[in-house]
Amino acid sequence: MAVAFSIGKELVARRHERLHVIGVLGRLDVPLERVRELYKGEMRMDVPIGTSVYPTEIAPVKEEPQYGRDFLACFHFTPPVDITLARAYDGESSIVTYSLDDSRARQLIRDITRNIGFVPSPPTPDFVRRVEEGFEIERLIYYTLEAMAGMARASLESAFGAVHYSNFLHRYWGLSKEEGIRRASKRFGVTMH
Repeated sequence: MAVAFSIGKELVARRHERLHVIGVLGRLDVPLERVRELYKGEMRMDVPIGTSVYPTEIAPVKEEPQYGRDFLACFHFTPPVDITLARAYDGESSIVTYSLDDSRARQLIRDITRNIGFVPSPPTPDFVRRVEEGFEIERLIYYTLEAMAGMARASLESAFGAVHYSNFLHRYWGLSKEEGIRRASKRFGVTMH
C-alpha cells in the first residue's frame, strides 16, 4: 500500500505562535475501518480507554451516514498531536493535525499517508476554508490554554494535550465530559474543571 510521493505543495498549513494546524486533501480507496485495522498492532486499542502506554491511541471509526462520510480520530501523546482522518464515501479524504510541534505533525502525516495508500491532491478552496475555520477555533482556544497552563503551573504542551485528549475521549470514545476531563487531567498532570 505504500505510495511514493513528497508532501509539500499539497499541505494547507496555518500557524499562530506555537499552534500548528496542518491538513492534506487526497484520495483513500479503503474504508477507515480497514485503516484502523492496519494500525491495530501499533496503536493499541485493546487496553482500557485512556490508559494506553503506546505513543498513539486510535478511536473507533465514527460514522456520519447523513453526511456521507466517516471519521477516524487518533491522539499522539508525545508530543501531543490531535489527528483526524475523514473519508467521504466516494473516497475523497483528508488528514488534519492540531499540534504545538510542526515537525512531528508533518512527520505523522507523512507516515500515515505512506502506510494507508493515501494519495494527496491539490487542496480545493473548500478544503482550505475548512482548515482555516478549524484554525480560527484553535487560535481562540490557544489563549485559554496559555492561561490554563499558567494557572496550573504546567507547560503549554501539557495544557494542550489535556484539553485535546479530553475532547478525543468524549467525542470519539463516547466518554462523558467529566470522565474525559478526569482521564486527560491524570494523563497530562493538569487539573481541569
